[in-house]
Amino acid sequence: MRALEIYHATGRPWSVHLEQQRQAQRGACFASIFQVCLTCNRDRLYRRIEQRAGLMLERGLVEEVEHLLAMGFSAELPSMQSIGYRHVNRYLAGEWSLEQSRENLVRDTRRYAKRQLTWFRKNPDLLWLEQGEGEKIIDQVGKFITSQKSRT
Repeated sequence: MRALEIYHATGRPWSVHLEQQRQAQRGACFASIFQVCLTCNRDRLYRRIEQRAGLMLERGLVEEVEHLLAMGFSAELPSMQSIGYRHVNRYLAGEWSLEQSRENLVRDTRRYAKRQLTWFRKNPDLLWLEQGEGEKIIDQVGKFITSQKSRT
């Protein structure tokens, strides 16, 4: 929504404004951001993905998609092709059983998680911490805040 507001107010896309800011500040505004990526081992991640897929279906994903379709939203809309919706659409169209939809939802969510991790690994400024390392996270945040105070 904000991008549309910017476009309507200025006649230029948000991306143009961002690029101008980057050139003017040359990254200075992002120089003091503390970036953490919480991770967990792959087995745990996959178990959580399977649990999440099951919960989505148990908590009414099929009914949600049925309702959207009944309201006139096309199954071909980009938003209806997102993970979860597209799987239920295939079930409702009779292309897959509900179990096939669940299995493919799990598979595609795993693939998406893998792509996310690949993307995050490209950022050299990320501090990677394992979930459950609460004390270490608090310690690192404290060190970062202290280092920022000494800069001012």
